[in-house]
Amino acid sequence: MIYLKDLFILSSILGLFVIGFVVALKSGVVSMGRGRGRQIWDNASHLVVALAGCLAFLLMVQQMIGLKIGSPW
Repeated sequence: MIYLKDLFILSSILGLFVIGFVVALKSGVVSMGRGRGRQIWDNASHLVVALAGCLAFLLMVQQMIGLKIGSPW
């Protein structure tokens, strides 16, 4: 039963992450016409850099306040 709750929470987080990724990826792209693939690639690269920066900042803050960084299992 505990694993079911964990699975539900994890799937909710991943689902929201995927939805956000798709929305951010298509941001500013009207259609998949000529030249739009480059814009999608630019959006994806900016998104990956932003996520990496947020993750690094979060890990830094956790380290500063003394949280142990490791697996919760």
